[in-house]
Amino acid sequence: MKICWDNLERHKIYLSKKGNFRSEKDNRTYYPTVCEMCGDDCLSRNKDKFCTAECFKLSDVHKENIETLRIMNTGRKHTKESKKKMSDAVKGRKHSEETKKKLSIIGTGRKHTEEAKQKIREKRKLQVITEEHKKKLREKRLGKKLSDEIKEKISKSKKGVKIVTWKTKYYKDEIPLYDTYSSQIDWCEECRRNTEDENILEVKCSYCGKWFIPNSNKVNNRLQYLKGNEKYEGEFRFYCSEGCSKACPIYGKRTKTLMKEDAIRAGRLNWLELNREIQPQIRQMVLKRDEYTCQKCSSIDELHCHHIYPVATDPLLSADIDNCITLCVECHKEVHQQDGCKYGQLSICYE
Repeated sequence: MKICWDNLERHKIYLSKKGNFRSEKDNRTYYPTVCEMCGDDCLSRNKDKFCTAECFKLSDVHKENIETLRIMNTGRKHTKESKKKMSDAVKGRKHSEETKKKLSIIGTGRKHTEEAKQKIREKRKLQVITEEHKKKLREKRLGKKLSDEIKEKISKSKKGVKIVTWKTKYYKDEIPLYDTYSSQIDWCEECRRNTEDENILEVKCSYCGKWFIPNSNKVNNRLQYLKGNEKYEGEFRFYCSEGCSKACPIYGKRTKTLMKEDAIRAGRLNWLELNREIQPQIRQMVLKRDEYTCQKCSSIDELHCHHIYPVATDPLLSADIDNCITLCVECHKEVHQQDGCKYGQLSICYE
């Protein structure tokens, strides 16, 4: 097929690490090739190198296939003499009396007599299967010898005892495993193994940049959004606490709002319509510098970044780390209530 957005979205195709295109819809691999007829770039699933069915019909391969089918379908017909010989051979053949008797027994479905049943029953009694023979048959069926651990698990499962594996405790506590999720989200999220337990997945908070262990439910929600599931409208980003999610400028916002903010940053709308939130990378650097504590009351909950010199008076200092300070929500409100730092005064100053 041709490489275009419609085909990629319809088949949900993405670029894998090996350089091939992988489809989530039918779980197949597509290889980039060049169409032999029109010369356009296309994706091929097999050895065929045609972008559409029309190009395939115009190719020599299609013509050769049609010619081969025509030759096979025509075939050589029987002559009248050969047909007569075959009919005479069928008419002249007769079944013997023994064959007729066997065919009648098979056709009528006659059951075994009591004597025949007794003989079959006695023959089965003589064929006793020992435990060693059962063991060999079981090992042959599995294709390998059973270890003592597997035998113990099989015996427990037969007795109704629940088998507890090393993963059970993680699933019960809703802790995500690194080997399970890292390969699916490492292309858009920063991941690492937990220092105390290497099996546990850690991610970075989208707001403050802290490393933390997310809930497996949140990881699954994030995966469903990345896969393009229509039921999941939000982005489901990772936040280490409720304070970070509330303080994040993009949390809970709709697509139209985010598009409006992009238009403001591009200069197509008035700057006053956009909030003066600090850039995510600078905010995380400031929080890390201040050791994730409010510089006024030493609180560690619901932290914000505050511009010392307002953006409205000096826009060039908006991306300066030395012009930013870490404050909690309450202290942030108190600072903006002071004379000269109120939002209304900033608007007048900007005009």
